[in-house]
Amino acid sequence: MALASAPATGLTLSAQLGKSSTPAETYLSAIARAFEETALETRRLSTNCEGDRACLRDAGRTAGLPALVAVTLAVGKKQTTIDLEALRVHDGAAVGQLTFVVKGRFEERHLAQLRELGKQVLAALPPPTPPDDAPTEPPPPLPPPQDTKEADPLMLTQKPTPRTRVPAYLMGGAAAASAITSGIFLGVASGARGELDQGLVAEPVPLTRAEAQQLVDTANTGYSVALATGIAAGALVLGTILWLATE
Repeated sequence: MALASAPATGLTLSAQLGKSSTPAETYLSAIARAFEETALETRRLSTNCEGDRACLRDAGRTAGLPALVAVTLAVGKKQTTIDLEALRVHDGAAVGQLTFVVKGRFEERHLAQLRELGKQVLAALPPPTPPDDAPTEPPPPLPPPQDTKEADPLMLTQKPTPRTRVPAYLMGGAAAASAITSGIFLGVASGARGELDQGLVAEPVPLTRAEAQQLVDTANTGYSVALATGIAAGALVLGTILWLATE
């Protein structure tokens, strides 16, 4: 599996003041080795920015580098002043600065200072991009499928309208009226029959033939009407009971 490459920074000689017996390349190589000991990869760039930050930033952006360290050498008779300034390319911010004086070659304390500067630059850079074949975290598990069964439609039930009792009341009233009518006509028929019986057994007979026939007709009519209205009253009572029982 390929490992992600360490962040890189550009290293350039921004300016040199004076002439030195030690070539500038010697200083730059020592600086690059100190940076690489902190896992900060360096890439040498040749620029003519003369310390101009905007120019240095453009050079780093063109080279595709996240940071750039500009080195300025000020050469004197017996010593050389070395100034380093680290710029972050994407926003032009200064992320580190170091100035020290050497007399010929770098001493261990100078190298320690350079390594500390490399750590500062490394901390200010974005994390390295993993290679394409780097393992990625598995996607989160999908939620369990929800039950897509459609809910039963709402069953609306209509409460049946209660049956009215008015027909039962009407039939009951009619039954009562029929019973009363039947009783009246039964009474009339019984009265006519009684009067006829008394007239027939008396001596002499007080009734004429016409009067006796009239009493017979009255009794028969009364019995017939009483029977009919009685039957009707019974039927109406039965209908009332059945209506109420089937509610």
